Amino acid sequence: MWLKDGKIISLEKVEGDVSGITEVKNISGVLNYDRMQSKAFYFQNGKWVDDHEIIYLPDPEIDLIFK
Repeated sequence: MWLKDGKIISLEKVEGDVSGITEVKNISGVLNYDRMQSKAFYFQNGKWVDDHEIIYLPDPEIDLIFK
């Protein structure tokens, strides 16, 4: 994992996947101070392919306190 341009990037090596996936990458970051975005990609047959994107929203019932 590493930080780049304010985002957290993780890269995982994959072995033995029957569909040809050899790496999985995730890029996460904060959007507009109150949401978090996570995007996943996989490297399959020599190219990066979009997998999924998740937007995490705050729970209005909980007050977040950062220390």
